[in-house]
Amino acid sequence: LLRNREAFDEADKMYVRTLEIRRAVFGDDHTLTAQSVNNLAVFTKKQGDIPGAIELYREALAIYERVAGPDNVAVAFPLHNLAQSLADIGETEEARTHVRRALRVYRTEIGESHWGTMDFHSRHGEILGLLGREAEAEAELKAGYEGLLEAVGARRPHTKAAAGRLVDFYESTGRPELADPYREPTPDS
Repeated sequence: LLRNREAFDEADKMYVRTLEIRRAVFGDDHTLTAQSVNNLAVFTKKQGDIPGAIELYREALAIYERVAGPDNVAVAFPLHNLAQSLADIGETEEARTHVRRALRVYRTEIGESHWGTMDFHSRHGEILGLLGREAEAEAELKAGYEGLLEAVGARRPHTKAAAGRLVDFYESTGRPELADPYREPTPDS
């Protein structure tokens, strides 16, 4: 356990140092600085500091918006990361706003059939499920999963994650039998 803590402390220092270097070299308004802020936010969330991560995601998003524009595809992942963290603390309405915006950006910038757009459909469905909007959630979850299945295949991590979201949705809504087609096969099945 001590080694793991030491490794995390060292990683934290590396993320912070990378951000310091990028700020010194590129300034605050550069995509590489935004990327480092976003990476530090991901690490901060993994450490369990969701409020700290949310603050960093907001900072990364603000930089991307200033540098690339509010509708550039570069804003989609910080929007998603922010939305996921907001959902984790129960701020589902704000989370949904950010996921919908990310989905709109992806649709506009890279097209409806792109795997990234399909992934955001699935993530939007997850947020809708948290809001209790079951019919809309199911439609988005299925659209995302089926689109990912067609775009990248069943074995890709994003497709598996979308299938997992469907399983979680059906189980949380009291319909576990509908989850069966989306479950990963076990080694003995």
